[in-house]
Amino acid sequence: MVKELKEYVESILTKMNELTLSESAAMESNYQPARLAGHIQVPPQYVPNYPYPTQPPPAYSPTPPPGDLPQGAYGGLQYSQYGCQVPPYHVGSVPPQPPLQTTKHNMEEKSNLSTEPEVINLNSGPQGVAFVSGDMIAVADESNQCVRIMSTSGEVKTSFGSYSQGSEYFTSPTGVCINNRGHIVVTDHVNNCIHVWDKNGQFLRKFGSKGQKEDELYYPAGVACDADDNIYVCDTCNHSVKVFTSDGQFIRRIGEQGSGEGQFCFPSYLAVNDDKLVVSDRDNHCIQIFTLNGEFCHRFGKRGKGLGQFKSPNGIAVDSQGRLIVADSDNNRIQILDMKGSCITTFGKKGSKEGQLKWPEDVAVLADGRILVSEVDNKRLQIFSHTIS
Repeated sequence: MVKELKEYVESILTKMNELTLSESAAMESNYQPARLAGHIQVPPQYVPNYPYPTQPPPAYSPTPPPGDLPQGAYGGLQYSQYGCQVPPYHVGSVPPQPPLQTTKHNMEEKSNLSTEPEVINLNSGPQGVAFVSGDMIAVADESNQCVRIMSTSGEVKTSFGSYSQGSEYFTSPTGVCINNRGHIVVTDHVNNCIHVWDKNGQFLRKFGSKGQKEDELYYPAGVACDADDNIYVCDTCNHSVKVFTSDGQFIRRIGEQGSGEGQFCFPSYLAVNDDKLVVSDRDNHCIQIFTLNGEFCHRFGKRGKGLGQFKSPNGIAVDSQGRLIVADSDNNRIQILDMKGSCITTFGKKGSKEGQLKWPEDVAVLADGRILVSEVDNKRLQIFSHTIS
């Protein structure tokens, strides 16, 4: 399997190198995003070497893949273990999806719920997640190009944004949050825009366009709202955080590309905690904290496997006691830390059994303090009991 995969990827790269720059320019608008350091899509000119070139790669004409390789998002092939995505063959096509499968546990009878979570098995790798209200959660289902509103037992109340549901649809929903009005704010990673929907799944507005100007977006990912419903978004490939009003008016940019204090390298997710903005700086392997006005406060973490260290941190949330919940994706664990970066506890290890994790993508804190985790590679959600005193 691995040998076939390597040979297949090598054949694509060979064909790409044979194409001329003129052919590349002619087909530039047709190239698809690749994966970098996990599962957030970024333009292929950024994969895999640093420093990053500024031009798209040559266009390609792929040969049929090995027949036993799995199909991924958009009907294309994904090789998440290699941190990349082979270009799709049938853009927009999504195969019929089976119903959700839920494994239920009696949460009151478990003595160690951190290792015996409730599991919701999905048919695709979920991206961002958010707590809505009561027992309802929102899940950005990138592969099926929609957002699902479901209960914590796995019952889907509604879904919206898919191509078949209307004129306003997603290509790649990634980050999701709920503002104080109950509106659902979603980043569309590939379309470089932000959608706003009401609690019933009715489209309200969208804004944003692809580019590198102050008010433009380049593969946005995580999103959060403050008490005034201002929208904070990780502008991943512009290496910054952009702030907009609830109706899409640009307010400010926070950060720039780099590895220093207040600088980012592919920021992925973020959270608002009172007057602070907490950002997962994925490829700098750290967490950075700012005021809501964009003033740098402090940062913590470095690449590693130790407590308080990270490998590609992604989803981040804050619980009712001000503790940070971080999806330490490439370490396949969740870390719980204080706002200064001291690790309180961790849970999870690499695997596919209940309680194990395989690239945890995002986290959210539920009303009762339990921790919701989305897993891309295991194609599921897990809900862990909050057992910290």
